[in-house]
Amino acid sequence: MSWWRPLTLMLVAVTLVPLSLLTAERAHGAPPRDFAVLNGYFYSQANGDEQSPYGFTISDNGGDLFYSEFRRYGGVAVLGYPISRRFLLDGFPSQAFQKGILQWRKNEGRAVFVNVFDKLSEAGYDDWLRTVRLVPNKTIPEEAKGVPFEQIIVARQAVLNDNPQIRAAYFAVRDPILQYGLPTSRIEDLGPVLVVRLQRAVIQLWKTDQPWAKAGQVTIANGGDVFKEAGLIPGSAGTPHPAPGYENEGPAPVLKAPVAPPQLQGGVF
Repeated sequence: MSWWRPLTLMLVAVTLVPLSLLTAERAHGAPPRDFAVLNGYFYSQANGDEQSPYGFTISDNGGDLFYSEFRRYGGVAVLGYPISRRFLLDGFPSQAFQKGILQWRKNEGRAVFVNVFDKLSEAGYDDWLRTVRLVPNKTIPEEAKGVPFEQIIVARQAVLNDNPQIRAAYFAVRDPILQYGLPTSRIEDLGPVLVVRLQRAVIQLWKTDQPWAKAGQVTIANGGDVFKEAGLIPGSAGTPHPAPGYENEGPAPVLKAPVAPPQLQGGVF
């Protein structure tokens, strides 16, 4: 019997039609919010304008394995979406994400997390952090040389015992030391909020209702976003670029001006 031949042709046709439609959509329609590109991935979710096709690419191009490391560390769930292209920070290729900054260390063959809030202190932004962002100053002194890291961890994390909700939020992630770093302040009462400063993030417990949080709610101030807001991503690295293959689709999003001029110097590539 030859009944299977028409059925086979029908299945092939059904398979090919969606592919042709997708090709036409890519050529003439708006791009998806994120999609795979050569050696990486493109994301537009953090471009500041949901209608814009502009965004940022994470890739392994040039031998700096940002995309591989992004995935190894947990991807969007741990780092958030990219908010910059690559740039140099302290001489190392770096890329900013909502929740942190990765820095490629060629001699180690891996990317490491930047202690973003320590960098903000070095650049002189402590007053701005406290008055504008309600972030405490660094009040825990650096430990003496030779103190075992395990001992440092225990002592630093002990400050979180002052508030069970903040402590629970810190330990709710898979690897809090990796994602947030260690506390660099005690938990402080800054009026409407109880706050602890960490190396890479800030945990906030709100005492009063806010537009972004209810009283009793814990929020996380993302290190990468604050770093970019402070204007410390050099040059045009923080400016979204067109989605690959959609260079003529729509205008670039209008970005807010940084709150202060950059203090950390570095090139963009």
